[in-house]
Amino acid sequence: MAANTTSSALALSNLDFEGIRSSFVTYLKGQDRFKDYDYEGSNISVILDLLSYNTYQNNFYLNMAVNEAFLDTAQTKDAVFSHSKELNYLPRSYKSAEAVVDITIVPPADAFGNYPSQIVLPKNTSFQSTMDNKIYSFSLASALTITSNGTYTASAVSIYEGEVTTENFNVTSVAQKYIISNPNIDTDSLSVNVRVSSSDSTNSDYTFASSLLNVKSTDKVFFLQGADKNRYEVVFGDGTFGTTPVNGNIVKITYRVSNGDAANGSKTFKPKGSMLGGYSNYYIRTISPASGGSLAETLDSIKFRAPRHYQTQERAVTTEDFRNILFEKYPEIRAIHVYGGETLNPPQYGKVIIVVDLKNVTGLPDIKKTEFTSYIKSKMLASITPVFIGPDYTYVKLVTDVKYNVNKTTLAPTDIQSSIFTTLSTFNYNYLDDFNTTLRYSQLVAAIDNTNVSISGTNTELQLIKKIMPVLNTNTSFSVSFQNQVIASTIASSSFTYNGTTCFIQDNGSGSLNITTIVNNASVVVVSGIGSIDYTTGAIVITNLNVSEYAGSGIKIYGTTVLQDFAVMNDTIIQMLPEDATVNVTAVRL
Repeated sequence: MAANTTSSALALSNLDFEGIRSSFVTYLKGQDRFKDYDYEGSNISVILDLLSYNTYQNNFYLNMAVNEAFLDTAQTKDAVFSHSKELNYLPRSYKSAEAVVDITIVPPADAFGNYPSQIVLPKNTSFQSTMDNKIYSFSLASALTITSNGTYTASAVSIYEGEVTTENFNVTSVAQKYIISNPNIDTDSLSVNVRVSSSDSTNSDYTFASSLLNVKSTDKVFFLQGADKNRYEVVFGDGTFGTTPVNGNIVKITYRVSNGDAANGSKTFKPKGSMLGGYSNYYIRTISPASGGSLAETLDSIKFRAPRHYQTQERAVTTEDFRNILFEKYPEIRAIHVYGGETLNPPQYGKVIIVVDLKNVTGLPDIKKTEFTSYIKSKMLASITPVFIGPDYTYVKLVTDVKYNVNKTTLAPTDIQSSIFTTLSTFNYNYLDDFNTTLRYSQLVAAIDNTNVSISGTNTELQLIKKIMPVLNTNTSFSVSFQNQVIASTIASSSFTYNGTTCFIQDNGSGSLNITTIVNNASVVVVSGIGSIDYTTGAIVITNLNVSEYAGSGIKIYGTTVLQDFAVMNDTIIQMLPEDATVNVTAVRL
């Protein structure tokens, strides 16, 4: 008898077990041969379960397999690494923390009263630092030669965290893979050496090549790509682009195994063992504590950066190219803003201005400017000069009076206050603390109001803050800007000591800045015309300010803006810090 085609079609949209089983039952009931079966109590129920489980597992497998075939939907790191190779993107590895130290060695004179002409510390000379009861290893990335100039001192020496490890591979095939066993390597530390054989010590160092550009057939280069299990693979040339190790060669790969960001903050260092360079009398002075260490790149980061890396094609031309290249190379960078020198006043043609904000660092140290400049120049046009600068910061002073209904919550005023501080921190992270941002007053007030359902009303006042850091007892001049129109007679500073008196900077309402003090609860001018303020642009100029003391990290200059919304541009980052926020909470019954 013919099948009942009206109800015999399988529902292909069912993907879960129950839906698949129900679809099978519906299909069989539509067949004249099986329409009278008991599909729950008979043995056919077991067969239906088996078929449903098999179909469900196949559905799951095929879904996951298809997901792994595309970068956007891949979930496993092996698949993401594989897709990144197609885009010539090398996922960022662990990065060693870097500390800067001065090293002084005091060698004894020999039997004739002579001292060595120089002292050489070999590459990978080891140091160690203890932090939080854990010992971290540091080492030199290259050999260090210290010559005598009255003392044997090497200044501003970089040492890097991580245990130095070596792996050897005996070459047995041209198709051999050289997969580094430890996934926690810092790929920046990688060095490759190829020895002719176990009986011939002749060897050659190979250098890293990030692309095939300018690579000749005789060049001793190696490439690097992601491998399985979060590991990395060293790849040699094919004879057309770079040389290939031959059977019998011994490939030696040396690298640092890093602890990522765990060693950040290490600031006391000593050699491993009692000697340094063969000498027991030495001094190590820390210039900069360890910083810049980071974990390996996350899957989400790889998915975001790999296509953009492919767009840049290893060259810095557009502003987005600069951002992508620097973010990819340096995980310690938190924010970047790039603009052409022609936009400055006066214009600086032939220059590109790169403003970099580092994580957990205020400003941009000179050593980082030099490092970033050296790296980016190899990626850009020779006729363009990169200029790296640190960000300028504008801060927000906030005073908010909050009322909350005690009938809607069991929280105490201090709990509400703590929650609002958390809201402000989140708001700063999501909407501020970056280049070219705008603080929108209504958005901020709404965030405070939505902190807790019991909050019945808020009154919030804002001011902008610029910070200056005078050199004590020295005439110092400053030029800062709020970058927003400000209200006359609202400019005032935090206190400082001038000629033994506690003083402030205030404007006179006509654009002039004065040094003032308080006498009998009234403001008295001590020095007039110490600077000026342009109320329209918010630009402040202070000339020859000489103070003997001030509190905190600098003198804060406050100004109230005409508009409640304010924006900053170019090299300025706007921040709202807890130290500049006052939250007053009052309980009411409604």
